[in-house]
Amino acid sequence: MKQTLLLQSLKIILLLAILPYYSSSHILAEDAMILQPPMNDECEGAEIIQTGVDSSVWCGAGTNINASPADIDPDDVEVLNPFFSQYIIEAVDPESAAVWYDIPTDSVTGRMDIEVVFDTADTDARIILLQAIDGCDSLLFIQTTTPNLSGEIFLERENIEPNADYKLLLYSSESQAGGFELCVNLKAPLFCDRDIVSYYNHAEVHCGMDGLFEYCIQLDEPVMLETFPGCDSCCYITNPHWLVFQIGQIPNDLLNLQIEVRECINNQGAQIALYELGSDVNFDPTGSEDGLLPTEDMLLSDCGYVTHPLKGYVDFEVDGVSDGLYGLLFTGWAQDQCQIVIREVMEGSGLPYIDSLDAPVLDRKLGPWDKDYKVCPGALDVPFTIVEEVHGAYSYIWTLDGEVIDGVEGQQEIFLDFPETGEYEICVFATNHCVSSESDCVEIVVHPLDPFILHDTICIRETYEWEGLFGPIGPGSLGPFTYEGDTVFLEESINYFGCPIDAELYLHVVGDNYHNPTHRNAVICQGETYYIPEEGHPEAIPFNETGIYGEMPDRDVFITQQAAPGSLYECDSFFVLDLAVISLDVFGFLEHCVDSVFTLCTEAPGVVFLDMGVHELDTEFTWEWVRNSDGEVLASGDNSDGNLICVDLNITDFLDPVEESLQFKMSANIEGEPMPAGCDFEVPWTVILSNYMPMTPEVEIEEVYYTDETISLEVSNPQFIDIDYQWTFSRDPDTIITHFHGESLDVVFSEPGKVEVCVKGINDCSSSEAHCFELEIDQEVTVPPTEEKDVRIEWFPNPVKDQLHIRSSTAIGETEIKVYDMRGSVVKQKTVEIGEEYQLNTAGLSSGVYLIKLVYEDGIARHMMVKQE
Repeated sequence: MKQTLLLQSLKIILLLAILPYYSSSHILAEDAMILQPPMNDECEGAEIIQTGVDSSVWCGAGTNINASPADIDPDDVEVLNPFFSQYIIEAVDPESAAVWYDIPTDSVTGRMDIEVVFDTADTDARIILLQAIDGCDSLLFIQTTTPNLSGEIFLERENIEPNADYKLLLYSSESQAGGFELCVNLKAPLFCDRDIVSYYNHAEVHCGMDGLFEYCIQLDEPVMLETFPGCDSCCYITNPHWLVFQIGQIPNDLLNLQIEVRECINNQGAQIALYELGSDVNFDPTGSEDGLLPTEDMLLSDCGYVTHPLKGYVDFEVDGVSDGLYGLLFTGWAQDQCQIVIREVMEGSGLPYIDSLDAPVLDRKLGPWDKDYKVCPGALDVPFTIVEEVHGAYSYIWTLDGEVIDGVEGQQEIFLDFPETGEYEICVFATNHCVSSESDCVEIVVHPLDPFILHDTICIRETYEWEGLFGPIGPGSLGPFTYEGDTVFLEESINYFGCPIDAELYLHVVGDNYHNPTHRNAVICQGETYYIPEEGHPEAIPFNETGIYGEMPDRDVFITQQAAPGSLYECDSFFVLDLAVISLDVFGFLEHCVDSVFTLCTEAPGVVFLDMGVHELDTEFTWEWVRNSDGEVLASGDNSDGNLICVDLNITDFLDPVEESLQFKMSANIEGEPMPAGCDFEVPWTVILSNYMPMTPEVEIEEVYYTDETISLEVSNPQFIDIDYQWTFSRDPDTIITHFHGESLDVVFSEPGKVEVCVKGINDCSSSEAHCFELEIDQEVTVPPTEEKDVRIEWFPNPVKDQLHIRSSTAIGETEIKVYDMRGSVVKQKTVEIGEEYQLNTAGLSSGVYLIKLVYEDGIARHMMVKQE
């Protein structure tokens, strides 16, 4: 643990102050050897370390590779303890590699820390600290270290003489020699405080923990016999000393200190406890006030630091420590008198020094106030509130016009009375035992009692609700008013703080246009909205259907707007609206194909003009079919008469052989309205050509067939539309049997040779291109007869969701399964062994109609399946 402090303090210096000792001539390329020994491998050539108590820590790089053994005579080294003589002998051993450093001390040096970190972690090395009595000819052995394989050596020495010359000898075996980094820190002597503080309120408050680093206390003779508060009367406080400190917020609320208990007279040890002190403590370092000891509920540390004597280095760790005021209590175990040294604040505690406090922030949104508070004479209990607690603050001081307000110290909210008019400044600042914050202030202006005056406008025949700040004024409801003009009302009300004030209402009553409404005519497109009086008006009324609105006797289209006479729409403005909505009535198309001509018809007339007869207006409606791929108009026309729209399109109008995306565009207006171009509607439509037009069939064949053999030919990409397949042969087969609209057939040829076969699909719409191939017929071979099986196959359910069940009257054997979609594309294919039961997984297929085909040794089976989600 002792190494941690020096490692922390040297992190930055190691980066900035590492000075290579040997010159570049001693360093070869990577993986080469250092041919020359370091220049400080002799005592007389020791590298001088120039540092002091007031200087930074000295750090430098070095090596003992190819260094000579220590060049001293063991008889020239005075060793007070003969046990340590062996280490001098090790240093001069011919197998050792040693280097020297000269460390002169200044007039205020009293302690020395030395740390060595080797480049290789498992280096076994030792350092010896010597005092030079007469240069290298007379040396006094001071201290050495225990070898270890960690790659790090730390030596801490007190009782270092000022203005003296010390030699540092670092050595290892030649096989362990290597590079290292060396740091030396000279420190002033450690002085212990003997001014004992027996009670925590007699201590001085330390702001932060910086001043407690290496703080030393000498426990004196017993002065009391008190039990430890919070530890069940297990132990006693006899010769206490208190350290009181104030800190800010700590990461993880964890306080971690390293404390050394040493030089105990009775060799017993000490006890340590941490207490949280209250914010109302009156600290008196002079000791004139009565002394205070803590209570049980103030204890934060574990009683284990009290119930057992502590000696040596103690890791004192306390959880639950936040920003606040705390007291460390030290006392000797069984009245022992020890030295207590706070060696370090462990890394990770992060104790901040309290050098400032944030100013408290007053709530400026309370009540009716803005930046400057405004209240009435006689206002009582006006609240002033701090928005949130200030971290690190133990109290809040409130002032009125610069004078401290008595009786409210420490409060986050106060209440003041203001009996007289005038201007006042209310301020508050945060404070603790270390610092005070800036003040936050507000100006209070106590005004004379102004009346509550309101000007308002209503419509004739309405009732007015007179509302004040906190409810109705006077009778509350006034009216209804049957006359036009101005009226004044006087009552009494209250302000925000209950102060009585006069209330005055100046009310203007506005008439209406009930018998002479504003007329509007409008034409809009389907999906649009027309507003009375206009869009964005606070009382706008929406309309989106054809009709006449607001006529007698209902007169139900009006707005109520509080406005002075002369406004665009005054109170109770009535309207009559004649609205025509051009709507769309095309939601689908009927289609069929005959002799390469596609006919598309709307299912409804298209755009309709509801109730146009009552409007007696002229309508116009045009349409066109547009091909999306290039924007070409394929057909257009006029349908103002409202008939069904049909158009014939040739197959050559479709650029995509599978499907073509079209737009049915319509444009309509009523006597040119709405401006500027009427209403435009578009209906997308996709023609699936594969639903009508046969695709080029494909046939899989063997390399060779034989005479008198039954040859099965089958279209491998069938479509699920009404298609006949037409086959032609360059030589007529001797036998031909056709199946399933020519989708498959069986032929027999008695003569060898090549036969060209062509097949194409034909339906009412068109025919496909022919697919041609050759059959190679060889001489007849003897084929043993095979026994045909009578296989009956059941398929269920239909429609199907996730699993299609296939049941056979006998085991089918090895079977190729193909699943075709409506376009004839294979969407699933596999070869499996099928017994009498088999389940086909259909979960991955989308909804639609599919053809399932089984090809097995004894035949082919097909099934039309409907897939549902």
